Amino acid sequence: MRKLMDLPWAGIPVKVNLSVNKYYCKNEECSRKIFTERFGEKLKSYARRTPRLTDHLTQIGYVLGGNAGSKLASFLGMPIGRSTMLRIIDNCADDVEVATPRVLGIDDWAFKKGNTYGTILVDLEKRKPIDLLPDREVETVKKWLEAHPEIEIISRDRASCYSQAAELGAPQATQVADRWHLLKNMGDALKRLLDKHNQELRLAAKDIAQAERDKEQAEDSTTQ
Repeated sequence: MRKLMDLPWAGIPVKVNLSVNKYYCKNEECSRKIFTERFGEKLKSYARRTPRLTDHLTQIGYVLGGNAGSKLASFLGMPIGRSTMLRIIDNCADDVEVATPRVLGIDDWAFKKGNTYGTILVDLEKRKPIDLLPDREVETVKKWLEAHPEIEIISRDRASCYSQAAELGAPQATQVADRWHLLKNMGDALKRLLDKHNQELRLAAKDIAQAERDKEQAEDSTTQ
């Protein structure tokens, strides 16, 4: 007896009890003693969910992730844990073929913030992550770029490891600083400039405030 979860009916979870045949081999030289009836690719061995239920959970997981996806699916009659939701997404990732992007974004990301970092690669035209690398080493990024010679533009932060990897692994690509780091660097530069003239800014602010008060007093006296 196989027990499979299926799509809910009117928000009520549905479980299918499926009877299958099991055969026992009496040949002592056979390495396998038990054979269970299979249902082809439509229903994989040891599966606990029907393919259509897995498809629905996969779509929810891709949009919302593990925790939020688990809560919504359970509310809709498809109870599932957040860890199981993440495993479903992970199992589908190997089946997806990703085309090499024309414009590639490179940045670091944290396995554990402040401790372990990797590299994230993003198709900036489609705005989708396409790969994750286990570290930020020049050689790791270089090998990935060499395997994707179709890249024309690389947008990256100012880390020297990424600039070196791009020069060695994708010499044909044009390197540019990404928008976030440009705005961040510009904001930091503006803050440093304003900090140097903090006293002058305070005096200017006092003069403006005093001028506003004088203007209001003049208007009040005119009205009276």
